Amino acid sequence: MVFEQEDPQSAEMARPVASEPSEQGEITQALAPWRPSTRRRVDVETLALLTWPQGVSVESPAFEHFLASVVEPFCTRYPTKSTHVLYRRSLTYFFRWWGQAREQAGESDAFTAQLLQRYRGFLTTTEGQGTGTKLAARTINTYLASLRAFCTWLKNTGQIPFHPMREVKGLKIAKRFVRDSLTEAEVTRLMDTFDLTGTDEASQERRWRDYA
Repeated sequence: MVFEQEDPQSAEMARPVASEPSEQGEITQALAPWRPSTRRRVDVETLALLTWPQGVSVESPAFEHFLASVVEPFCTRYPTKSTHVLYRRSLTYFFRWWGQAREQAGESDAFTAQLLQRYRGFLTTTEGQGTGTKLAARTINTYLASLRAFCTWLKNTGQIPFHPMREVKGLKIAKRFVRDSLTEAEVTRLMDTFDLTGTDEASQERRWRDYA
């Protein structure tokens, strides 16, 4: 289930509030089950920054604990409620997609740059709730922007060693063509084409207004 979202650039993106040291410790502890058991030299595209814990489903209390202990603290750093809700909804959707894709489509347990690229691909092919149409580019970019901000936070707080979304680009949005306003001469020529024969001054004004 996907909800159409507003463009992140149009949302009120207030500066996030810095996390307290004690809160960082709690987040680190909550992320412990999600960390890979081994680390070795690998391609950064396939490096597992987090690993989905065995036995955890998206309907389990452990998953809800993860959202409450990791995702929620990130979102609450933004004092503006609209931004808070936008990020929480977008990130919850991503982690639910990942968990369900593991169970139903054999998706990897590893949180990698490649996983995020596949998520981007999924967003470009899925349909909005009850619309029967693909998600708008602005909606997709909102989901990606939320995930990018989350990864930036994980990187800046030392939870992951590098930012996995460097190569995950947003979709290009076509610029809307906006015609320049008519010049005074063009307005005059246009009004001269109106047939106002036999109408009083008030009626003429209404016709010009209705046309505009």
